[in-house]
Amino acid sequence: MGGANAALARHFGEPGCSRPGKSPHRTPGCRRRLVLHCLLHIPLGHRGNRARTRHGNGTPGGYVTRWTALIGSIVAEVTATLSLRGALETLWLYAIVVIGYLAAFYLLSRALRAGMPIGAAYGIWGASGVALTAVFSTVFFDEPLTGMMTLGLALIISGVLVIEFGSQTAARNRASTENGS
Repeated sequence: MGGANAALARHFGEPGCSRPGKSPHRTPGCRRRLVLHCLLHIPLGHRGNRARTRHGNGTPGGYVTRWTALIGSIVAEVTATLSLRGALETLWLYAIVVIGYLAAFYLLSRALRAGMPIGAAYGIWGASGVALTAVFSTVFFDEPLTGMMTLGLALIISGVLVIEFGSQTAARNRASTENGS
């Protein structure tokens, strides 16, 4: 709750706030921004102000926020893709397809906004989506998963891990160069 109280204190002290110094906030827009900030780490911002919150690592968002958004995006994308296969027989599943893909792209954008490199985020998102869709389509739709397909999935996952480790190494090198200058 300390984080929420600190955000609340910063929020009430901002010059663009419609009720500076007063509590509780009763304007719907301010309350909504405050809730979004505290729960999802979405920047507060007033009237076009593009202020960003900073977390312990100095990047917008944070490590947990990046990975939570990316994992949510993967789950939404896999759900939408599997629903697309199921919608061929059950039409109402098209609603889940649309909602799932919208949620997937929104959450992927949240991961990117929180500071995750696009190469790593898209690689993990795409490879995880392919792998999970292949596995779950075997479970739910009785589609084949051969040894060659399993080898291909292992190679995709290996490639994504190499990209992720390379991205982390590049970030560490950049940070050490900036600190050493």
